[in-house]
Amino acid sequence: MCISLGVVALSGCFSPWTIVEEDLNKPPELRASSPEVGEPFVLDLPEKTAFVFVRDANDPLDLEFRWTIQGFGVQGGAVPIQGNNEQGSQLVVPRNDDFDDRVLSVRVTDGFGEALTLEWLIEIPEVQR
Repeated sequence: MCISLGVVALSGCFSPWTIVEEDLNKPPELRASSPEVGEPFVLDLPEKTAFVFVRDANDPLDLEFRWTIQGFGVQGGAVPIQGNNEQGSQLVVPRNDDFDDRVLSVRVTDGFGEALTLEWLIEIPEVQR
């Protein structure tokens, strides 16, 4: 809206709207996982694979997957996997009695710093110990 202020030749354009900058980046979105969210990671074999597939609309190619086991730190050996418009990662976890009741987690971070973290409780059945 433009207005003129009196005879002194003061004029200008003013907007009654407030401009709000909105961050449109969203964290990666989970598409699939094994185990499923809320389920334990049951290590009932000599080794077992966990995996996640995610989609990130803002930054589909620059995703970092970081797998950890509580008390044992970052786990090396994760392998990237590709899907239709999705990226994933899998980790083969060897059976280790010390992992029982620990948390396996993966943190997926996009190039803008938004992240998705998934966690599973590791269970080792008694018959396998």
